[in-house]
Amino acid sequence: MANEGDILNIWQNQRVEGSAMSIDDIRTRARQFRNEMRWRNFREYFGFTIVLTCSSCAAWDARSTVARAGFLAVIAGVFYLAGQLHRSVPADVPANLGLMDCITFHRHELERQLEVYRRTWQWILALVPGLALVTASAAKGTPLALLCAVWGTWVLAFVRVRKRDQDKASDIERQICELDAAQRH
Repeated sequence: MANEGDILNIWQNQRVEGSAMSIDDIRTRARQFRNEMRWRNFREYFGFTIVLTCSSCAAWDARSTVARAGFLAVIAGVFYLAGQLHRSVPADVPANLGLMDCITFHRHELERQLEVYRRTWQWILALVPGLALVTASAAKGTPLALLCAVWGTWVLAFVRVRKRDQDKASDIERQICELDAAQRH
């Protein structure tokens, strides 16, 4: 006779059939995902606004052409980032789609966002030329340790964004796998 530990082990390790998702489940997931992406964009746009405001003021007050060019390059980089982000908003699920079409549509939107999260590190590189020019303009008379601290802070910020985006990409890959499992059943 099997003891209690064996029964628990068998129960926990049993093969579980995938559960089929209803069309309402898919629509709800798609709507939640779209709202999540809209809030992401809103937060990013808010940050962009702060950077644009600060960089515009700094460019206006800059004493050197190199500094002004650096701040203007940062502004151009932020507009590039905002444009890329704007193009990434998922579409609403059309009301007339059946279950399989709805799953396909939502999967396509998940795949688009997966690519967004895989590429944001490339988009962020658009800020580097401006940051380099700003640093170069401030280099004369600035202690090397301070310049290294500033660049270190930027690098850490970029690494943190990259890590966040990789985590989000993993989450989206999991959602795609769930949809694939739902389509098979």
